[in-house]
Amino acid sequence: DGDGIDNQTEVMPPINYSNPLSADSDSDGLDDNQDPCINDSTNSCMNNSNALNDTDGDSIVDTIDNCPFVKNLDQLDSNNDGIGDECSFKFTIINPRTKLHILQGESFTFEAIKLNNSQSTPQWYIDGKPIPNENSLKCKYYFTREGKHVIGVGSQTTVYSKIPIYVTKRQLNSATLNIYAQPKVKEGETNHAILVELELSKALSYPVEYEYTTIDKSTLENDDYLKKNGKVVFQPKETRKFIPITIVGDIDDEDNESFIFEAKNNSSKQQIEITIIDDDMKVVVPDPIADIALLQEGIELNNLETIEGNIDNNITVSISLNAPITKTGSLHYELKPIVHLITPTTLWLKHQLMEI
Repeated sequence: DGDGIDNQTEVMPPINYSNPLSADSDSDGLDDNQDPCINDSTNSCMNNSNALNDTDGDSIVDTIDNCPFVKNLDQLDSNNDGIGDECSFKFTIINPRTKLHILQGESFTFEAIKLNNSQSTPQWYIDGKPIPNENSLKCKYYFTREGKHVIGVGSQTTVYSKIPIYVTKRQLNSATLNIYAQPKVKEGETNHAILVELELSKALSYPVEYEYTTIDKSTLENDDYLKKNGKVVFQPKETRKFIPITIVGDIDDEDNESFIFEAKNNSSKQQIEITIIDDDMKVVVPDPIADIALLQEGIELNNLETIEGNIDNNITVSISLNAPITKTGSLHYELKPIVHLITPTTLWLKHQLMEI
C-alpha cells in the first residue's frame, strides 16, 4: 500500500497499522477499513470526544475498529466489506457490558446490537436454551432461580454473545394456585368449549410458570374431549388465566364419563375432575317376535299331514320376525316328536282342550 512498512511487519501484531492488500484512499498510511477519515489524510475527524473510545478493549479505538464491540486484534476482514470477520452476521450484548449481579425475583432488560447490515433476526438464550418469543434487540427476563446463569444472544442456531448473571437468593413471596371449572358439563350433540380458570391466590412481583394437561379417568381423549396440554406463565401482578377445552358431542347413548385437568410446577400440583353428562335420550327397542310357518310348494299351511312313503320327503319351515332387528341375535329351534297314546283318558283330555 506504499506506506513504507513491509508486508510481513505490517500484518503482525501489535502494530496492525494497515492491511497491505487494502486501499488507502487518502494515502495517510491507514487502509480504508481502519482509517477513521478515509478522505482526509490529516484525520481531523478524530478531534471529537469519542475518538479514543475502545469499547471491546482490543487496543483499537472504536473509530477505526472494524468490529468495535468484539475483540479482534487481527482486524481480519476476509470479504473486504468493512466489517471484521468476528462481527459478520452476529449480534452482541451491550447492556450489561460484562456481567450482572441481581436479586432473585428481579428482572433486567438486556440490550444487544446488530454488528452488520444483514436481515437476520436475533434470538435470546438463557443457560443455552432459547427464550420463547424473544426476537428483538431487547429482552426483559425475570430471574426466579438463584445461582449463576448465562444470558446470550445470537441466531436461531448459534449463540454469539454471552454474559454471566449472578442471582442472589432471597425469600420470595409465594401464592397458591386454584383451579376452577364447571364440575359437570352436558355432552350435547355438537362440539363445544368449556373454560378452565387458573387463579393465583395473590399477585406476585415475578413470573410463575405452570404446565397443564388433561388426563383420562373414564373418558377416552379425542373421542369424548380433545386432549389439551401446554404451559402458562403468570406475569408479575397477573393472577388469572383461562384454558379452553373442547367437549366432543354426539348422539350416542352412553354412560357419564370423567377426566382430570392438572396444573403443576416444581413447587405444587393441583387437579380438578370434570364429568361429561350424557344427555342423549335412550331409545328402547323391544325384541321382535318370531313366527313359524310350514310351507308346501310355497303355500303357507297351519298344519301339514304327509305320507311317509318309501323315499325322503322334505318339509320347509319358514321363520320370520315381526320387526327389523337393530343388532345381530340368535334364534334357537328344535324338532320334537309327538306320540299319540290312544286311550280313553287321552281322548277325553283332547276333547276338553278343543272345547276350551
